[in-house]
Amino acid sequence: MKNTIRTFIAVPVPKNVKLNLLNVINSTCKKINSPLIKKIKPDNLHLTLQFIGDTLPETIPVIIKLLNEVKISAPLNLTIAKPGYFIKRKEPAVLWLGIDDEFNTLIEVYQNLQIKLKTAKLNIDSKKFKPHLTIAYIKPGFNEENLKSELHELIFADKIQFNAEEINLYKSTLLPAGADHEIIFSRKLK
Repeated sequence: MKNTIRTFIAVPVPKNVKLNLLNVINSTCKKINSPLIKKIKPDNLHLTLQFIGDTLPETIPVIIKLLNEVKISAPLNLTIAKPGYFIKRKEPAVLWLGIDDEFNTLIEVYQNLQIKLKTAKLNIDSKKFKPHLTIAYIKPGFNEENLKSELHELIFADKIQFNAEEINLYKSTLLPAGADHEIIFSRKLK
């Protein structure tokens, strides 16, 4: 596609929460202890609401307008939950931490965002929404039964909670060392 920008909409993780999460991520990856696990950069921690993908530059103002219009009726009080993984090509591919939403506001925001993006005829990801923070990528060849066993044994001592303060539109550039995310637009939440 000509001169497109790879974009997605996400809730960023506040800096103070990232520090707490770093311990959880490190202990999770250490427990699994495999060269097939590649942790993401802590700066890239975010909760994706919608992956948009290749976006024409002239579409960016439309997305920003839609983000400003999305109804948000209550605070986004989020809690980090147990880890899990996604399968790709019949193998574990993404390691994540789940997100619990005290008031189900996140689901409401996601659904309202879906309606707006579909109305604007944007080509959006139609996968079922599973609130999560991606913490690592899993290279092919990892034994799924071993991963299930390792994750089942993990215990987190403290709950990590945070209030989402904004929803961002990001530009994502894929690099050999990992993705680089840049904020294009930020909608502050009250």
